[in-house]
Parts: sequence; C-alpha cells; structure tokens
Amino acid sequence: MDPARACRIVVVTALAAVAGCHAHKVEQSSNPALRPIVTPAGGTSVDADRAMLARFVGDWSFEGHASAADGEAAKATGRAAGVIENEHFVLIDLRVESGRFGARGERKGGSLLLASEPGIGLTMTGWGGSSPSIVRLVGRAEGSGSRFSFDEVKSSGARRVNLSFEFEADDRFVATIRDATNSSVLGSYTFTRVIR
Repeated sequence: MDPARACRIVVVTALAAVAGCHAHKVEQSSNPALRPIVTPAGGTSVDADRAMLARFVGDWSFEGHASAADGEAAKATGRAAGVIENEHFVLIDLRVESGRFGARGERKGGSLLLASEPGIGLTMTGWGGSSPSIVRLVGRAEGSGSRFSFDEVKSSGARRVNLSFEFEADDRFVATIRDATNSSVLGSYTFTRVIR
C-alpha cells in the first residue's frame, strides 16, 4: 500500500475516534489544500473541536528558531509524535535533536496536551524537561481547523505568550510563539509529517 494512503487511513481512523465515530458532517477548511474535517452527526461544538484536533495526529519532524536572551536566533530541529489519548485528547511529545527549543532555554523534550473542554473550549497544557512549571493556554480553531490560536492563562501583569498553529497542508504546519503584549515573534517552527 502507498505510504501516503496508509497515513491518511490512520489519520481518518484517528479522527473518527476523536470525534466519537458515527460522524458524517463534513466541514471544508478555508484552506483548500486541507482535507475536510468530518464531525459527529448531531455533535456539539466540543465534538467538532475534537475532530479538528486530529490534524495534529502523526509523526512529525520540525525545524525552526527561538529568540535567545542575547537577541540571536537559537535554531532547533527535532521530532514530534501526536497521538490520541483516552479518546478525548491529542498528546504531542516533542524531542529536540539539536539546538534549543522555546524562548526559555534549552529543552531536551516536552509535551503538549490538546483538548476541547466543555464550557471552556480548546485548551493546551504544556510542560518540558527544563521547566519546573506547567503552562496552560486557552484558544480557538479558525477556518474549520486550518488555524489554531492559543493564549497563555496567567495572572495579570505576568508576561504571557500566544501560540498559533497554521496548517499549510495536511502534512505541514507552522507553529509561531508570540509575546502576547506586543505580538513580537519569540519563535517559529515548521512541522512536516514523516511519511514512512
């Protein structure tokens, strides 16, 4: 079987699991390069958001840069694996293979847990090997899942970040980290699906 076709089958199967199976409402993305999202018939907005999160399922390589304290761009490359966790979440594990990941120093790895929580909406919880804290963000999907935007939840006065994911194709997306106060770019990483 063609590896690209096999990958699509895995993603569609994962999508059905996230969406709650028996799904048949199709939403076309505002980006025609993306496959349509199938959401559960009669499902809620939470179900639709969960179906859109399935775009992150897969094996990814990434490369990009973060702004270092000295103003230089710290480059990084690595791998990421996005899997469905407990039918309701997408867990993305990141492993840095070279360079520094994130604006807060070197990270050997980290994880992002994406969810659609009733009464809250899309959420992302992140943690990494070099940080003793957990980061929580709340966001939204736009363009039927072609763009995801998350804002960090912190007390007022603390520096917050915005994280966006823009899908250029089913097999490629760009993650951009911005300072929520002045919108300056703190980092940008391009993720490309690994087809085996």
